Amino acid sequence: MFSSSSLRAKLFLTYMLIILVCTLGVSIPSYFYIKENIESSTLSNLEQSVQGVSDQLNAYQNEFDNISTQLYLNYDAAGNTMIHYLNVLNTSADSIERLKATQSLDKFIQINSSIYQDLYRITLYANSGLLFSSKPIVNNIYESEASQTWISLIAPLRGNTFYRYSTHDEWTNEQQPSVFSFIRAIDPNDQQSGYIEVQIKAADILASVDSLNREGSQLRLLDDKGNAFYTMKANEELKIASNNRDFYTFTKTTSKKYIVAELTVTKDLVLAPIRLLRNIFIASLAVFLIFSVFFLSFLAKILINPLIKLKSSIDRIDLVDKPLGIENKYKMNEVDQINRAFRIMNDRLQHSLQQIIQFRTLQLQSHFDTLQSQINPHFLFNMLGVIQALSDKGDTEKINKITSNLADFLRYSSATSSPVTSLKQEIELTRKYLELMKSRYLYRLEYSFDLDQQMNDLIVPKLTLQPLVENSLQHGFRDAHPLNIRISGKIVGDRWELTVQDDGIGFSETVLPTIRDKVESYLQQLDTIAQGDRLGFGGMGLCSTLARMQLILKNQLHYTVGNNVNRGAYITMSSNIKFL
Repeated sequence: MFSSSSLRAKLFLTYMLIILVCTLGVSIPSYFYIKENIESSTLSNLEQSVQGVSDQLNAYQNEFDNISTQLYLNYDAAGNTMIHYLNVLNTSADSIERLKATQSLDKFIQINSSIYQDLYRITLYANSGLLFSSKPIVNNIYESEASQTWISLIAPLRGNTFYRYSTHDEWTNEQQPSVFSFIRAIDPNDQQSGYIEVQIKAADILASVDSLNREGSQLRLLDDKGNAFYTMKANEELKIASNNRDFYTFTKTTSKKYIVAELTVTKDLVLAPIRLLRNIFIASLAVFLIFSVFFLSFLAKILINPLIKLKSSIDRIDLVDKPLGIENKYKMNEVDQINRAFRIMNDRLQHSLQQIIQFRTLQLQSHFDTLQSQINPHFLFNMLGVIQALSDKGDTEKINKITSNLADFLRYSSATSSPVTSLKQEIELTRKYLELMKSRYLYRLEYSFDLDQQMNDLIVPKLTLQPLVENSLQHGFRDAHPLNIRISGKIVGDRWELTVQDDGIGFSETVLPTIRDKVESYLQQLDTIAQGDRLGFGGMGLCSTLARMQLILKNQLHYTVGNNVNRGAYITMSSNIKFL
């Protein structure tokens, strides 16, 4: 994407850090504030749900107590209570009295069912076996074997309410609805006249807790003895949670302390909305941060792009006067100011570069001309020595040939039209020079050329090979052994390599480091503004050749100087291919 040390990266990371700190600084307190409110609201709702169950139980208990009281206190026109009529049915054989009692009890049931319409069923049971109910009866549950268990529990209560839950109305064959039954014995202290039962739809009592997740909650209804007559979703998970105290318990008791409603809820259920809120917060924060990453990356690119283009423009500055500018796509004043400043700077820099390059060009040309001028006298002295030696022998024919070749050589080296030539011309000149030297050294000198034809058009300074061959002649003849000089060249890939070697005595261990240091020192002077030291005749050929090659090849020259494995010395030069 971009380097971590770049201005764009630093700008991006700085703004991201600010946004991250601000986001966390706002979202974390907000999350905990909302979390506390949700937890408090959830607990309050749960408590209200239990209170709703308790209030419903209390209301139905009051209605049941009112109906039971009417059995004792309400008198008909004849001055008799419902208890009296129940006892008539239980003890009298007079058909008229029994008919009157039956009519009175039916009327009592109908009146109360019309008053208390929220009750599902009102049932009176006389000990004689007669039943009176506000709804049709198909099954006599008092005669079933299952009923004997809970009927036997009513008598000891001595008129207190017995509570019972059933998944369906047992008086009929219908499977719906589930009901709560409030039952008590009538006239328990005297004749035990019978029983009264009031049934209420379970849904009416439990309406306030129907929305609870039953997998994580438990509702129990307990009578005044502490016995649970209804349990909603008791499970092992809740018991384990209870043992770990990882739950909330809400308890409400009816006003007459008949029934206790107990709701136990796991903390996981209570905290579920908080976990949902946390996930929403995390998801929202992630989406916001991802959006911020892309937005800030785009913004950083917009802000830094002018600087990048400015750098690119600076990198392309040369002596060619080009119209340079930075695109101001988003119409920013600062970019216009940078453009103006850059154009002014570019004009000044163009002028300065032209002056510096002109000065450096003149300086390097001066170096080159100085080196070139040093070659000619040095070569001339050697040629005059050869001519003198031949004149002593009286060999005028060779003298004529040498002087003719010498004239061609001086004409070639002193020509000012160009300081460089092709390698092919340089080879021909060197071949003539070796022919002249062989006329002097005779059988003691042998030479050979082995060059790739593709190297003929390579650009080299004038008098590149001749000084190197001359060095071999000067330093190679130190004993009676013949001297063999070999000039070879080849192209490898996009590079050329040129080698001059002999089988003379080579460089001594003390001279070789000195020569290398001298060459390296002089080449380093070419990179300074100051004029380099003028070379003397000693070691001039090697230093001059390498220095001029370095100038021509613009510091792309690689060279090695050393001794052969068996005998003699070598000089190798290589560089990228550059043709004339």
